[in-house]
Order: sequence, then C-alpha cells, then structure tokens
Amino acid sequence: MQVLKIEKFKAIDIHTHLGPWRKSEIVKYQYKGPFEDYFSKAKQVGIDKTVIFKIKEGENKEVVEYVEKNKDSLLFAYWIDVKNKKILNELEFYREKIVALKYHPTFEWTKVTDKKLKPYWDWAQEENLPLLLHCGQTQKIAGYRIAAKFAKNYSFPIVLFHMAGGGNISTQVEAIKYFKKNPPPNNAFIETSSCFAPWIIEEAIRVFGEDKVVFGSDFPSHDPRVALNVILQTDVSTKVRNKVLFANSKKILRI
Repeated sequence: MQVLKIEKFKAIDIHTHLGPWRKSEIVKYQYKGPFEDYFSKAKQVGIDKTVIFKIKEGENKEVVEYVEKNKDSLLFAYWIDVKNKKILNELEFYREKIVALKYHPTFEWTKVTDKKLKPYWDWAQEENLPLLLHCGQTQKIAGYRIAAKFAKNYSFPIVLFHMAGGGNISTQVEAIKYFKKNPPPNNAFIETSSCFAPWIIEEAIRVFGEDKVVFGSDFPSHDPRVALNVILQTDVSTKVRNKVLFANSKKILRI
C-alpha cells in the first residue's frame, strides 16, 4: 500500500482553543479527545508553534498553566472577557507571557468598538500586541465592516479570524469583495481558519497582500492537518506559502 506523504512546511497555528467547548450553540461538532493529541497531528504536517487561548467558559489562568507545561510548542493569547473586572491587572500580571489578545464579540455579545473595551485596546496599543479578532456568525456584532472601522483607530496588528467572514463561505467571499472595494487598513491581517476553498485564500492574498495573511486551524473545531492542506493547495509560490504559514505570524506575535 502506498503511503500518502504530506508536504511539510514550518508553520505557526495562530488559532486554537484549550477545549473542547462545553456549552455552545455555535460549536456543536468538535474534536473531544485530549488536547495532547493535537501535538501529534500538528507535528505530522510541520506545525511547531501553536497559539492557544481559552474557551468562553474557561479561565485564562488554566491556559497559562497548560502553556507552561508545553513551552516548546505553545504560545499564550489572553482572552478578553467583558464580565471580568480585573482585566487590566491580569494583563500586567501576565505581560511577559502574552503573545496576543483574543476577543470574540459573538460570545461576549459586545462589539469590539464598545467604549468599555477601550482601556484594553489602549493597552494593546502601548504594547504593540496583536488582537486576534473573531469575525462572523452575527454580522451586527462581529461583522467585518465593524472590524475594519475599529482597525482604523489603532496601529497595532488586528487579525480578522475565519477569513473575516466566519464559517460561511458566502460571507467569506462577501468580506473579500468588500475589502477589494474598500482597501483594508494597513494594520489589518486576515486569518485562514474555517476556509476550505484554496481560491478564496488566493483572493485574500491578492486583496490583503502576501504579508497580511496568516494560518490558523481553530482546533478543536477543525483539524489542523486539513486546515494546513488547504494552504498547500493554493496556487501561490513557495515563498508566499511560507509567509502565510509562518513568517507573517512570527512578525506580529510577541515571540
């Protein structure tokens, strides 16, 4: 029997959760085995660094502790929870461990532009830390137009997750078309998770530029091997592919 060989590239997965999700109407189907299994799956295809953050019901502290046990592979992103009154204190406490901030408007049911979040974005501005921003599902809360408007107010990197349109291919295409007509701010990046059409990623590279597209899997909702293989199927040069998989994320993460 012939064994299928997967082409290996050095990669950073910028989008994983310490799951599985326990309560979610959005994430109904997901991998529920031990997270350690992710490492073997990821390493099979060349993913050697992984950004990880909590699920909605989890705690940033448990993610930090998990990262400490897996320093060779994991990088910690701090999840902004609007109900937490001690965020600024925690940001200072974890300052040296944080490589990015993560915000999920849909689960928090608060737009990223809400005034009460401004102190956290000002902190990110001072630190020049990237914000990993969920886009999709409910456009009135987490739409790509809101994200674009928000990004214009700051200079730190802002990464629009899920190809800026969530897990819906039609919304992903709409988002790319929007940014084609309305050029994205210079600090806006776009991330590939939930996109399984190589041609959409190719178009995102044309619209955002080869230096502004980054790779993510959204594990445990999706398999990192599949997510990476979509990138490998794109009709771009090896140089551009390496940027998407590794160099672009390395450039903006505090590592």
